[in-house]
Amino acid sequence: MKYILLPCISLFGFIAITTAQNYEDQGTTVKKQGCDVMLIMQIALDRDSIGDVAMIQNALNSCFALTCDLPCADRKTGRCKIITKVVVVKWSSLSYKDQPKFHHVWMYSGAGISRAGVGTPNGKSTVGYWYRKEYSPKVYCHETMHLAGLLDHYRDCRAVSLADHVDNCKDGDTCTTAQKESGACPACKDYEQDIMGNDVRKPVDCNRDIVEIIRLANAVNPVFYCSDSCCEDTHSIDVKKTKPKINFTVGLRYTIEDSKPSSFPTTGAAIGIGLTIHKNFALNANYGFTEGTNSGVKYNKSTIVAGGSWFPFGMFTQENKPFQILPFIAAMMGSTSIKSTVTVSGNNYSSSASAFTYHIYAQGDAPFKSPVKKVKTAAFINAGILHTSFGSSGQNNINFDAGFKITLQ
Repeated sequence: MKYILLPCISLFGFIAITTAQNYEDQGTTVKKQGCDVMLIMQIALDRDSIGDVAMIQNALNSCFALTCDLPCADRKTGRCKIITKVVVVKWSSLSYKDQPKFHHVWMYSGAGISRAGVGTPNGKSTVGYWYRKEYSPKVYCHETMHLAGLLDHYRDCRAVSLADHVDNCKDGDTCTTAQKESGACPACKDYEQDIMGNDVRKPVDCNRDIVEIIRLANAVNPVFYCSDSCCEDTHSIDVKKTKPKINFTVGLRYTIEDSKPSSFPTTGAAIGIGLTIHKNFALNANYGFTEGTNSGVKYNKSTIVAGGSWFPFGMFTQENKPFQILPFIAAMMGSTSIKSTVTVSGNNYSSSASAFTYHIYAQGDAPFKSPVKKVKTAAFINAGILHTSFGSSGQNNINFDAGFKITLQ
């Protein structure tokens, strides 16, 4: 008999081990999963009655079954996701080892004021005291946000809170006499439509509530953000992945003409148009004109070129920073028309010539805040070679442009 019993016990132990639940280490957990961030809240109900777990799970699913964008550094592009999950179990079903991994919520019969401690994401679990008869199931969502680390955002004008000097809004304002007499709790500024304001029936806000929990987790362990590698597109040019954007440039031009026997400067202006086809690539066309005098001869030069540019670090990935340079390299080719004029005894004698041209340069864009919505603005400066070919000879002119760039979104 004992020889039969031993394999049975061993088999039972194996099944028990393989079916055991794997829980997170604390009541509120924020963790990376590839490019995404997981927000997991674990709640265990004590003094639960039949149906409590299902009731609370359904209530919380109605609020937290959502996926939020975790923005890249430009604060606009959402390439990473915050995936929210809530797990509700019976406290009595947990082992002593697993109980500290859950927020411990005591359930009470009848009506009352549910409340919860303010927890810390990736920190120690906390406790809550909830009543079964609430005016809205979303009360439990509001209290769960406290367990996850969020504070109330309403001005608490109830007598007990005033006596304890509670100041949820922290804006310097105080309760009015009428609010004190009625015990009103008006929402703080910007939280009128938020579940953490004075009406729990309002929705959970991704950008304010969920991202705030991620920010609190970063205070404990600052790794929860959308990394540059997750924000980058593939390096192939794919118009479907990036909405084409048109940009315009206008600026001043300064060219050092590689003339013989001596070089000389010319000055003028340049305008350009570009089409962004990928965060790292754009098509460009440019027209510039300059004039200058050398040894009594006046030169007027106009150049038109077209080509492409490559942004090795992306075009707008760091625009939230107060100052940065976004470098790129461009190569374009086209033609140059040159008119030379010499004055002899009051008479002007002119001649013209055309030349094949290529323009290779490096440019830095310094974005700054645009006063117009859906328009990006930047100051720019570039330097490079503006080559002109005349038959078997040519000039490697050194060219500088500086001005402003606008990009339509």
